[in-house]
Amino acid sequence: MWNDTIDRWDQVWADVQSYDAATVADSVADAFVGLARQHGALVVVEPTRTSADGRELPPVARWAGGSGERTYADVSSVLSAKLTALFPHWYGRRAWRVGNETFGGCFCHSLPGALSAGPREGAKWVTTELEHMLSALRQWAPHIARVEQCESRAERPMVAHEATLAMIDVMIDSGWLSESWYGFVDDGVRWMLHAATGLSPNERPIADIASHSFSFTSWTGPSDAQKSRFADAVAALLEG
Repeated sequence: MWNDTIDRWDQVWADVQSYDAATVADSVADAFVGLARQHGALVVVEPTRTSADGRELPPVARWAGGSGERTYADVSSVLSAKLTALFPHWYGRRAWRVGNETFGGCFCHSLPGALSAGPREGAKWVTTELEHMLSALRQWAPHIARVEQCESRAERPMVAHEATLAMIDVMIDSGWLSESWYGFVDDGVRWMLHAATGLSPNERPIADIASHSFSFTSWTGPSDAQKSRFADAVAALLEG
């Protein structure tokens, strides 16, 4: 379930800047070693399969003697606690977490499959997933900064309009169009408006921004007209 509250952009950006892949990989691998000591080795119970449209699907793995559901729950709980402690203002907020299928693979299949090759392979999968999300945040940062640093009240709406279109295009151009992908754009816009105004990203009018009301849908990118209408609505919040 998504948590509708998000932290301030400066806090999120501090988390992003503190990210070090080697440190994260070591921390996550240690957590996975602890799980293996507790539950035994992961074993592949279903080999790699092929979907109806010819795509290769990841293998299914579980703890020796346990169920797939238990494997998912154990790994999810430990990993979420570890990454939330490392990145408290970003990781796990709303859908910003590994395996959400927008920025990468499916948690319940892909990660256990990687872990069956050992803790290091599991940690490598996690850092790869994190890098996708970090890439979006890093690409959004200069657009958010442009709006935040714009001193002309007359120009700010236009700058916000352009920044909104750019943040949408980051998702489209990177191929991050999956289930409810536009919710991430909403987060980016709320961070931008908060940075520009100082208003809470969780209170009206900022919290009311919702791209799906402009006919954004899962799995497909919006038309230019839909993008422009949404950007107009964002810009309107900075007028006057």
